[in-house]
Amino acid sequence: MTWAKVMLGRMALSLLSLVLLSIIVFLVVQVMPGDVGRRILGPLADQRSVDALNESLGVNRPLLVQYSDWAGHFVRGDLGTSYVYREPVGPFVARALGNSALLALFGLTIALFASVPLGLLAARSQDGWSGGAIRIAAVVATAIPEFVIGVVLLIIFGVMLGIFPTSAQVSDNASFINRIWALVLPATTVSLALSGYLIRMIRAGAREVYLSDHVRYARTLGSSETDILLRNVLRNSIVPVIPVIATQVGYLIGSLTVVELLFNYDGIGLLILKASQKLDLPIMMSSVLMSGVVFMASILIGDALVHGLDPRRRLR
Repeated sequence: MTWAKVMLGRMALSLLSLVLLSIIVFLVVQVMPGDVGRRILGPLADQRSVDALNESLGVNRPLLVQYSDWAGHFVRGDLGTSYVYREPVGPFVARALGNSALLALFGLTIALFASVPLGLLAARSQDGWSGGAIRIAAVVATAIPEFVIGVVLLIIFGVMLGIFPTSAQVSDNASFINRIWALVLPATTVSLALSGYLIRMIRAGAREVYLSDHVRYARTLGSSETDILLRNVLRNSIVPVIPVIATQVGYLIGSLTVVELLFNYDGIGLLILKASQKLDLPIMMSSVLMSGVVFMASILIGDALVHGLDPRRRLR
């Protein structure tokens, strides 16, 4: 089976997964407690006004009609109109998704810069004290919840030392440098939990390469440890991690709610949380489904990168 056929099969599977996700999201939203019209108009509004608003919003229509209408508009790029703000949902989702993507990529960049050298060092110093210390630190970093890491960093570097801002939200006119500076604490929070996982994976892959026959043969030919690291270990240990990184990017974008709430950052997770509190169904459903689209796209991009970097897959 050629790689093109494999990719087409995975794309078809991704589309099927998105369809199932849309159905699940729609059904979960429908069983949420509360009345949309009542939530918008408030507890003092009379029932006639509430019923009229529900009728105008279409929430009283049959579920199949509501789903087909929403899904059809979504496929055409129309994410609907917010129940609360009475404005198109698209700009809300695009802005929040862009903010979350920036935070996720910044956090992933920090994690990679820390994980690659530490993972390689842990593999090289398998029996040394440095290798053991790195392995223990990686396990601890993975075990600590993100909100605990975030609170500690916020108290120390935001409140006590005052080095970084306690809120990651900046004005729309802020420069890119100021935006990045405000994201240092939340990005570090994200990266610490992710670094522990990546260090262990890179270490395992690099250790396997170090013990392989072709590395032993390279040593018998007089190759230096630096050449072995750059030509053999680095590439062969990083390639298997690429799909994991791609998956983590998509996962992070849709799972940063706690970090975004802690640092008051208008990302997609915080948007979904606020929309659920207000029963703004179009924003909720479109945000979750767009997060699923990003997740599936990141997995496909990761698979394509692995195919391009791994010659063994190109020869299949």
